[in-house]
Amino acid sequence: MNRISLRFFKHLNESSRGTTDPECFAPWRSQIKTWEEEYPVCPPEKYQRTENVDGHVFVKTLSKLSRPSDIFIADTGANISWTLQAIEMKAGQRIFSAWNHTPMGYALSASIGASLAAKHRILCLTGDGGLMMNIEELATIRRYNLDVKLFIFNNGGHAIQKQTMDTWLNSNYVGVDERSGLSFPDFVKASQAFHLPALRASNHGELEAVINKVLTTSGPVVCDILIDPNQKIEPMLKFGSGLEDLNPKLPPEEIARIMSLSYARN
Repeated sequence: MNRISLRFFKHLNESSRGTTDPECFAPWRSQIKTWEEEYPVCPPEKYQRTENVDGHVFVKTLSKLSRPSDIFIADTGANISWTLQAIEMKAGQRIFSAWNHTPMGYALSASIGASLAAKHRILCLTGDGGLMMNIEELATIRRYNLDVKLFIFNNGGHAIQKQTMDTWLNSNYVGVDERSGLSFPDFVKASQAFHLPALRASNHGELEAVINKVLTTSGPVVCDILIDPNQKIEPMLKFGSGLEDLNPKLPPEEIARIMSLSYARN
């Protein structure tokens, strides 16, 4: 460990004295709760859409119907962003991902390992693009009859790459959806070909009933969730912006007010 690291940890230890009592963070947690209510990631109007499914609404609904012993395994890209923004964890639940390594297809393979190791119900959350990386592992889930409920964020493409092209390349799409070069199967039919039961939720009106059916069916099940293909990852940090300056942008005076509260807490 070099001298700079030693100085950092020495300063960190000195600065953290007196913070062992969790209640010392109560005012800051209260402020965060205020911001969550002021800037909800899933406001009521999102539930009112009649076509396709909003990613945040799906995650909120799955959270509500899940049980405390469930283990969530999340993939990468837009689906992990929507999951972590909207999930409401219950006591006893766990969530795993490859985080910043972000390998597409991780969730399905990891769910197999988690199911064999933990003996708990696994809620696997992956994207249509990620599933195409190792869809053959559905045969493994079927072979061992693992209690894995596989939910597919099916938005017909690679949303995070598509959004990057929107931001920097004037929406000049290449290889991000079917129109620009990708191809996808019917995931319900593909799952059935692996001898797995499969359902589909195509709108909010049927979302809760379909998820409940998946969760109350014994053994492995695949659920194809038809996500709005135009839904973006929001809020999102654009390259070059400060951590406090997310997209969609807030008025400068509002950011200044928020930052003044943050500095006051510190």
